[in-house]
Amino acid sequence: MYSPIHKRIRRSLASFEKKARLWLHFMKHPTLRVPIGRSIVFYCNGVVPHGGMVDRLKGIISCYELARLEGLDFRIVYTSPVDLGDFFVSGTHDWTQPKEGFNPFYSRVCYYMDDFNTDLREVVRSRRVRRFCFFYNINALKRWYPDLDKESLDAKWRSAFHTLFVPTAMLSGRLLSVQERYICCHARFTSLMGDFRDTTKAVLTEKEKETLIRQVLDMIEQIKAENQYPVYVLSDSQRFLAHCEALQGIRILPGEPGHVGVVGTADPNEAFTKTWIDFDFLSRAESVYLLLGARMYNSDFSRYAALLGQARFEVVKPQAS
Repeated sequence: MYSPIHKRIRRSLASFEKKARLWLHFMKHPTLRVPIGRSIVFYCNGVVPHGGMVDRLKGIISCYELARLEGLDFRIVYTSPVDLGDFFVSGTHDWTQPKEGFNPFYSRVCYYMDDFNTDLREVVRSRRVRRFCFFYNINALKRWYPDLDKESLDAKWRSAFHTLFVPTAMLSGRLLSVQERYICCHARFTSLMGDFRDTTKAVLTEKEKETLIRQVLDMIEQIKAENQYPVYVLSDSQRFLAHCEALQGIRILPGEPGHVGVVGTADPNEAFTKTWIDFDFLSRAESVYLLLGARMYNSDFSRYAALLGQARFEVVKPQAS
């Protein structure tokens, strides 16, 4: 076991290694052109891990709000594993990739993944730097707006999303349209069922898998009994979804899930599309239930989908026996 100081040292070394890797990446094609104006540019280029879709959205919206507060322009360079511009166009704020390259004298690599301590407002107040190249994955709106309550912070997050993003015609055409009201149950197993490639590696035994599946199915049956609307189940486990299909009155969505941050899980464009279809579908539900059985992942995916659509959200755990 590592002591707390050893853990901090390991984290610091890992962060330094990623910053060095990013610096070398940018310095492959440096430019002496001075950036026009001062800007925060959110990067998702595959040089370092960026997390899943919601982690990326957290970082984007936090950086956008930081730029607004500090009077900087805001842009996005999102090229990994897909080009974001194939799925979304700018809303009322133009976030398209800037033309100038990386000028080592006027640009700074800002790697703050999982960094809850650094005051980023102080970072971007350096007058010498004109382009802050951000790598970030945290919802920092509470820090930017400490006087706002949760409802107001959620409203600001929604507003920022719609200011930045409008689905392309291609993506809009793939989204699912259900005329009736419905509720959604979301079960995030990660690697536990052995049928989904994720950033985690743990896989349950066959007996443990069956026990967990039964536990989560019981939660779904209870939710169904307490609601009048049709119940849709979304999950990253095809094995679990196959069990759900056998339940009377339970519906699932088409398509094979994939993790946008894990290389080789599926065709990147299809993985991104399926991920967004699920996210959009969750956001349109009357209520969203995150099912949290033993060792399952307390995912922000359905939580932020509910936030975006202003749906009621609840975490459901197994009833004590």
